[in-house]
Amino acid sequence: MLKGQDYRCPAGRVIVKPVAAAGARRVALFPVLSRASSGRRGHVWRKPNGLVRQRAGRQHPQLPQHAGAAVLAVTSVFADKIQDTVSQALEGLRTTESHDPYSKTIKRVYIGFDEQGNPKTGVAFREIESFKTITGVVIVDKTENGYVLREAVFPDIGKIKNAKDRKQVMTVLRQFQNVPFDPHAEKSAVDALSGATRYGIKTSGYLNYMARHVALQMESPPEWTKQ
Repeated sequence: MLKGQDYRCPAGRVIVKPVAAAGARRVALFPVLSRASSGRRGHVWRKPNGLVRQRAGRQHPQLPQHAGAAVLAVTSVFADKIQDTVSQALEGLRTTESHDPYSKTIKRVYIGFDEQGNPKTGVAFREIESFKTITGVVIVDKTENGYVLREAVFPDIGKIKNAKDRKQVMTVLRQFQNVPFDPHAEKSAVDALSGATRYGIKTSGYLNYMARHVALQMESPPEWTKQ
């Protein structure tokens, strides 16, 4: 280290200037401030005479350590509900699954085949914006008489905490049960919703689109079902 005079600034940086006499060190003429540790937030500066001055630091709110784990746990619960819905719909069938995302409008498609290799049930789901972002799932069966929209469900409807809002969203699903439909017809499986809100009409459009698309996929199974 160079011999000379030390100047210690508040930032803790030391500037050494050479002095005439070799080996001599002189104390700075101005008060020397140095950092000192403290259990409190902020910067603490200690003067040579022992007096301490503290400058408050910026406080940053922090989430409890368990908050992140709680969010992941809730997300996992809703994801399990969606998977359970799909599994129950395709129970007993050889299930094939599309990539994720399937398209810009559908997150994933599943098609279940019987032992003879005939497509029997199709499932599709996507996220839908409502009072909260929820997942809409449609289940379509292929019967001897054509296609039937078995049902549409919102497995993670529990994301909507307000009971009134939740009930309003659920009313959309009442007409999406056991509905025969022709995927080639211009008319949707569920054509109109009486008294539906703007969100209800939009949600109905998504559910109808997925039902029609799943039926068409079962009619002519794509390559990914053969892998």
